Amino acid sequence: EDSRNRIWIGTGEQLLYYENNKMHNFEFKKTGKVNVYALVEYNYKIYVLMNDNVLISLNLKSLEEADNEIPKELISGIIYRISTDQSKANLYLQCSDLIIKYNEKAKYTLLLKKEEFDILKIQNFLAISEKHFILGDDRVVIQNENNREVLTTDQGIPSKQIVSLAIQNNNAIWIGTSKGVVRYFNKELTTFDKNEGLAGDFSHYNSIEVDNKALYVGSSEGLSIINFEQIYKNEIKPPVYFTKLTTNKKKVINEF
Repeated sequence: EDSRNRIWIGTGEQLLYYENNKMHNFEFKKTGKVNVYALVEYNYKIYVLMNDNVLISLNLKSLEEADNEIPKELISGIIYRISTDQSKANLYLQCSDLIIKYNEKAKYTLLLKKEEFDILKIQNFLAISEKHFILGDDRVVIQNENNREVLTTDQGIPSKQIVSLAIQNNNAIWIGTSKGVVRYFNKELTTFDKNEGLAGDFSHYNSIEVDNKALYVGSSEGLSIINFEQIYKNEIKPPVYFTKLTTNKKKVINEF
């Protein structure tokens, strides 16, 4: 949904928008076949990423179409995702091995390459600002100015398959993995999975969105909602009792 309350829908064949209780088909003048990869609002325009690395902007007031030609020397492979940072200062174009930054003053510049962060592929990218961002692949890399944190399965991430990222109020980072959703807050990792009531075991792709009240987790098993007001840290350490002991020779001891 854009700032003028239109709902935009991109498909493999057309671009639609819903306005005044009516669905409209947007007719592009400067391009032929339409295959929409991604949509995002930036600087009072809707940017439409299509096949063949074509980026079109539409003025939200007039719906006037403009081509935003991307310098070929910056592109590596296919651009498959576009996003903005939280302040809406920049637009980011994501390839599997680099990120291109765009704004109307500096136009297109290279922001980063995957080799700088020791990752195999830029599977996920989330920007708070151009100097504060998060990368995800088989690990999570948090870059803030000159400070860098790396979170892996050794630190408590439940899976090497990082599939989605979100940030809550500029501090709590939510990480979607193939084995549940992780919250990273105050240097502490907390995992939420089906034991906490989330739908399914996340064996398939999942996506996460966040607002001030809740986290929304979508997977092939359904939609789950984590209400932030209902998250409590249990400070009580339960007592531990041994009820059975098995030796390496398979002998079971149940009397102590």
